[in-house]
Amino acid sequence: MQKPIKAALYSALIFPGCGHFLLRCYRTGLLLLAITVAALGFILNYAMTQAQKIADQILANDLPIDPVLIAERVSAATHADNSPANQFAMSVLIVCWIIGIVDSYRIGRRDAASDKKKLKFAAPPPNLAARHSIGSTAMTAPIPSQYLDLLQKPAFAHLTTLMPDGSPQVSPVWCDFDGTHVVINSAKGRQKDRNMRRDPRVALALSDPENPYRYLQVRGKVIEVTEADADASIEKLSQKYLGKAYPFRQPGEVRVIYRIEPEHVSGTGS
Repeated sequence: MQKPIKAALYSALIFPGCGHFLLRCYRTGLLLLAITVAALGFILNYAMTQAQKIADQILANDLPIDPVLIAERVSAATHADNSPANQFAMSVLIVCWIIGIVDSYRIGRRDAASDKKKLKFAAPPPNLAARHSIGSTAMTAPIPSQYLDLLQKPAFAHLTTLMPDGSPQVSPVWCDFDGTHVVINSAKGRQKDRNMRRDPRVALALSDPENPYRYLQVRGKVIEVTEADADASIEKLSQKYLGKAYPFRQPGEVRVIYRIEPEHVSGTGS
């Protein structure tokens, strides 16, 4: 169910202000709730007073215990009371209910429209894949020699890929270096695999295991996605990081190699 309709139903069927609580408009919800409770309390107090009068008449034997006569007396008492205060309380109650329904629906529609605008703003343009297709088009940025050891050590790389809506997704990964490209290995069908196939732009950050304030940052794009030799690659990485054969293989798992071409490289520490 759409949130604007749900909020309006909360206000209509539960209590004025409940729809605003659903939409996190707590101040307006509390105000409507307080006014409604006050008006309802006034009306209930009047009803209790009339009920007490009728009960006293029954106890004094001025009114027989006859449901028809009691109903007629209640109806007569209700119509006989035309006090402005009671009419005002009833009007306030009705107005609060209407405002609760209409305003919660309005705010829900506004929030839904705002969420759509944010999503549209964050989403990549339709021709993104065409402009960032797999393949080398930019100058490769060499890895500075003073940071090459980070790619040789068992230092975890934090890989950032892009989700379909343009938001970042980060995963810690094992990595290797072939002299030009950063090489990572993953399983086909995982989120980062789907992200890199759709949009090759990525970023990595590696911290020195012996000095976390020393790190290397790489921004670039995936220029190759291949399953060839991917099993041998993950075994090589497992020896580097674990010192033993890869122990995490799942039934039916297909390993994939991704070669990342560095375009922007920076580092901190020495």
